[in-house]
This record gives sequence, C-alpha cells and structure tokens, in this order.
Amino acid sequence: MLSVTIEASKRAGALNSESIKRVSVDTTVQEKAVAFPTDSKLLNDISRRLVKLCLLHGLSLRQNYNHVAKRLLR
Repeated sequence: MLSVTIEASKRAGALNSESIKRVSVDTTVQEKAVAFPTDSKLLNDISRRLVKLCLLHGLSLRQNYNHVAKRLLR
C-alpha cells in the first residue's frame, strides 16, 4: 500500500525522488478493547440469565446469589 501511494504521488508531481531517500513509517498498532470470556465471567452471565428467566416465568426463588456473585467474580 505504501509503494502504491508513493508511485501515485510521483505521477501526480507531489513527490520527487530526493524526498523519499529516507522514509519514516509509523507501525504502531492500537489494541482493541476485547474482553475474552473467562469461566467465572461465563458462569456469572449464566446465573444472571437464569434468574431473569425464572422471574419472567413466575418462578419464585428463595435466594438468587446476585449479591454474592459480584464478589465471587472478582
């Protein structure tokens, strides 16, 4: 891609051979904020979804451990 850009700028007259004797290229890459699932995170998500499904279908739970799950997840 760099070579195509350089050739196009040469053809357009915006670049001469003297100015490209030394080229600096920035090759840094931005890391993406991707959260990889872990076993504890998946277990927590499943637990929360099951509690929501039980409430949605009118099942009463004696205890759902949502208050404990945050601490266990850490």
